[in-house]
Amino acid sequence: MIGKELQESDLEYIHKFLKEKSIIIPEEYKDVFSNHVNVLIRRLKENQCAELQDLSILDQISVSSFELSEEMLEPLFKKYSVKPNKAEQALMAIYIEMSRKGGTV
Repeated sequence: MIGKELQESDLEYIHKFLKEKSIIIPEEYKDVFSNHVNVLIRRLKENQCAELQDLSILDQISVSSFELSEEMLEPLFKKYSVKPNKAEQALMAIYIEMSRKGGTV
């Protein structure tokens, strides 16, 4: 199935990117994270990105985690011809931030 192969390669890309940046998703969040990535890819394919109703979540994420999320997602936005999306970047940055803080945000 072509769609599943694309999703798996996107998931592998994200895991490789995080590993190269020494970001390790805590074991107890790996399944949730993988599910989030698969849903993210589906939203990108359908050009149905998440929306932030409350921008205060950005205050809980460090600039460096958000920038890392931007860097990681940029190739996927290009691949699926989607404009960069702050909501998707923030959601991914939460996992990065949580990983940096040992499982909490």
